Amino acid sequence: MINNIKLLVKRKNIIIVIIAFILQGIWEYVVCGTYYNIEAIDNMTLLMVQATFGDVAITLFIFNLLILINKNLKWKMDVKDLVIIILFAFAATAFF
Repeated sequence: MINNIKLLVKRKNIIIVIIAFILQGIWEYVVCGTYYNIEAIDNMTLLMVQATFGDVAITLFIFNLLILINKNLKWKMDVKDLVIIILFAFAATAFF
């Protein structure tokens, strides 16, 4: 039973990492390209990849936190979850 739960969480985390990396990688390049001259900054690709990995880590943390809070792997988002995500997003924005 516990091995099945661990396997399910691992699979969900892998899917989230792949999707989050793609979407947040695109986001980093679009936003950074809007505000900065990408060619003028040395090691821009390295900076974008580091920022993307940081965003993916934050996404995984929030997802797994919600699994723990809801005590259910197949939870559906409700108002409580949305409040948690918004508060964590504000805290992460202020800190990072």
